[in-house]
Amino acid sequence: MSVPSFLLFGLLVSFTCWLSPKAHAHPHAWIDLRVQVLFNQEKQIVGLRQAWQLDPMYSLMVLEDMQAHASEQASLDAQLDTFGAQMIQNLAAYQYFSVIYVQGQRINTRPVQDFSIRHVNGRVELMFELLLDQASDFSSGLEYRIYDPTYYIEMLHTEEAPALSLQNPPIDCQTNIISANPTQEEIDRAAALDRTQEAPDNLGVIFAETAVIRCPTTNN
Repeated sequence: MSVPSFLLFGLLVSFTCWLSPKAHAHPHAWIDLRVQVLFNQEKQIVGLRQAWQLDPMYSLMVLEDMQAHASEQASLDAQLDTFGAQMIQNLAAYQYFSVIYVQGQRINTRPVQDFSIRHVNGRVELMFELLLDQASDFSSGLEYRIYDPTYYIEMLHTEEAPALSLQNPPIDCQTNIISANPTQEEIDRAAALDRTQEAPDNLGVIFAETAVIRCPTTNN
């Protein structure tokens, strides 16, 4: 893979023995997303607060590996903190798998400074704030996609509400999550790739959801 999705799970060892026979096609791992769009006092969008919940299998592997190496010097919580920091560091080179657009123009973001990681009900969850490089009046609307470009990892908004929420928004803002609509040929192409094969960097966007935020221009 030209984009090393394995960096996200670099602390895992011998994971292939956990994969079922059905896991020989892309994707090989799943992340459930929750996103909160952040507005400042001027009702400008300033960033996205994201929560990534690893799928149960990868979460189990992470936690069991950490528990096996836990000691007084490296508790489970301390190892989780290290794991989260490594994930954030590795993701920085790939813009945290987040693509944000306003009127068709991609918006730059700052390096993540605020993050945390925890395990809840057997699943590892990474939370971080991705701030825009410059706050702007996005009354014309904002769109984002969060995806692994190689589609090794499938990243979709959680089915549990709220998958997409707004903090301190103007009145009457609307949100929508648009599902991907890949062709059968594209689905077959992804299914034909096993975990050792290199996927093109444009594969993931084909399966990515698009989140849309629209706010009335009359609100201040």
